[in-house]
Amino acid sequence: RVARVMADSLDVDIQWTAFGKVGCDVVTLRKTLVPKIRDFTAKQQSGGAEASGAKGKVDAVVVMCGLNDWKVALLRGKTPSDFKHDLEELAKALHEELGDECRIVLPALPVHWTTAFPQPMRAFVLSLCDVWDGQKQLLAAQSEEARRHHCHHHHAEKVTNPVVDGATKSLMGIIDFVNVPTITSELLRPRHAPTTSSTPSAATPTCDQEPKTPATPSGEASKSEESHSISERLMSSDGVHPNETGYRVWADHIGAHLSMALSVVD
Repeated sequence: RVARVMADSLDVDIQWTAFGKVGCDVVTLRKTLVPKIRDFTAKQQSGGAEASGAKGKVDAVVVMCGLNDWKVALLRGKTPSDFKHDLEELAKALHEELGDECRIVLPALPVHWTTAFPQPMRAFVLSLCDVWDGQKQLLAAQSEEARRHHCHHHHAEKVTNPVVDGATKSLMGIIDFVNVPTITSELLRPRHAPTTSSTPSAATPTCDQEPKTPATPSGEASKSEESHSISERLMSSDGVHPNETGYRVWADHIGAHLSMALSVVD
């Protein structure tokens, strides 16, 4: 779905390959999937990709991670900082294989859509997810700062051989963070479905329209019920995994981010 969105947006052919391993954390991703990517790119460079002109170039790698890391954090005694370090090592390994200009994309996980956990467990799970996704965002920000710092020394000060410390060098590759999309009625509307009215009904507020209820305890309950109703439209019956609509909304959001990023580069 991400590839389809990019192909339509950029008007180019997109070749994509999925690698995965069930239940693994970032450390295991680095140990098991990076060698697979190495083998894949080697075959691309020596095979049909050269004939087609692609030359095995990889523009982006979307890394879905974090859930297993924070699930086992308490068992292994790992902290959010440990997770960020593991992410940095994974990004470094991918950039060594694919080049610094390959975008390593770290999407936030849409755990806030879940409906399976009652309070107070829900609040605890969402807090964990926010902390771990925050490490992805922090790493992406540090990568951007490292690249900006390098460009400043290389161009503004005209340093032909700039000295780059080890920490900065490891973050020289492009790392992107993609937050969870803001859910609106337009995103939830089925594709190609007719729109009966362009004006939202006052009696039935849309997903991006707050119910007009007074700020009372009952009003707060209504907001909670509204949020739960939206989540139910995005999640499968188990309340944990997205349904077809949820995956479409999530993939479209990631695809739009990558399309914009790559179009700017081009």
